[in-house]
Amino acid sequence: MSIPEAFTLIIAIAEARGVANIAALPGCWEFSAGSWSIAVNGHREERVATAGDKVPPFHALATNADLIAGIALISPSGGTCAAGVEDDLIAALREELTRG
Repeated sequence: MSIPEAFTLIIAIAEARGVANIAALPGCWEFSAGSWSIAVNGHREERVATAGDKVPPFHALATNADLIAGIALISPSGGTCAAGVEDDLIAALREELTRG
């Protein structure tokens, strides 16, 4: 499992839902995958997600309040994920993709 896989799954979910041109949205594109909340920023500037978290340009921020360290910052070139939660995030994204 890897962070680039998480970003690929996020893109696949957006495509399955017909989401396009995220940069044209006033803020982040947000969705849930299991217990995870994902905010995707397609802008050249930092944006603030609905929950109040700052999302850097061209990144996705995934948070899970049910986990002690449930946070991941993801970009097309990589990212960081709190130790031990990467597999949980990717499993949730895979499940969400099957829902469309």
